[in-house]
Formats: sequence, structure tokens, C-alpha cells
Amino acid sequence: MIPHIHAPNPLVAIGVLASTAATDAVCVMFNAAVLLDGPPLSFGRICEVSVP
Repeated sequence: MIPHIHAPNPLVAIGVLASTAATDAVCVMFNAAVLLDGPPLSFGRICEVSVP
């Protein structure tokens, strides 16, 4: 017996789209915050020398 497949609900599709967009936005903001607050080597500098 073949199961009957219903058409997708537009409200569910909108909810999935909105939650995916929100999750992606939080992920981008978190990654930007971690990158900007990281150690000096996070931007590719090999070493930092300070001469008194």
C-alpha cells in the first residue's frame, strides 16, 4: 500500500525559513565576536615583539 503524501504547509515552510535565518544570523555574529576578541595570532601575525 502506498502512503498518501500531503502538500507542504506554507506556515511550516515559513517557520523553517525564519528559524534557519535566525540561527544563521546568530552563528555569524558569534563567529565575528570570537574572531575580533581572539589572540593576536588570529589575524595572521606570526609574533609580536615589544622593545622596551
